[in-house]
Amino acid sequence: MRNRGLTFLEILISLIIFTVAMLGIFQIFNVALDAQHRARQEIIAINLARGLTAEIMAKNFVDPDEPTNNALGLNPGESFSNRQTLDDVDDYNGYDESAAGYPTTVGNQAMNGSVVGIPDYSGFSRSVNVVYCDSNINCPAAGPSDYKRARVTVNNPYAKNIIIDEVTARPVP
Repeated sequence: MRNRGLTFLEILISLIIFTVAMLGIFQIFNVALDAQHRARQEIIAINLARGLTAEIMAKNFVDPDEPTNNALGLNPGESFSNRQTLDDVDDYNGYDESAAGYPTTVGNQAMNGSVVGIPDYSGFSRSVNVVYCDSNINCPAAGPSDYKRARVTVNNPYAKNIIIDEVTARPVP
């Protein structure tokens, strides 16, 4: 009986089968990495929305300087470029970080990665819409009421956009 080694053709066919199998496995890894990246970006968007929502909900229901002013939006002396001047929930109405001139920040840090240790969130933007709601939380209400809904939208270029609605009520005296 004679021992024969592998022929060149057998080795070539084996390499082709191995290569096709490896390409399939690498494709699975690529899909998994893409899904992981999208999930991470969605978590970042959720946290950015929650952060701005918490900031808004920590504000007064009405402007402490003008408690009878029912208009939604900025009051004299308030500015989106300095969010520390915003002192009530409805001051955030119309806030849009994608608009030119408004700072994109997380806390006091720029979202563009210009600070060492702060992630680059430059692809994200946040906007806010505030409306009055009725007692059944039907929004928008026909006019001023005891409820306001702040809708924070985070635009995320990497995954789906995130929308968080938070309703606040006028404190009972």
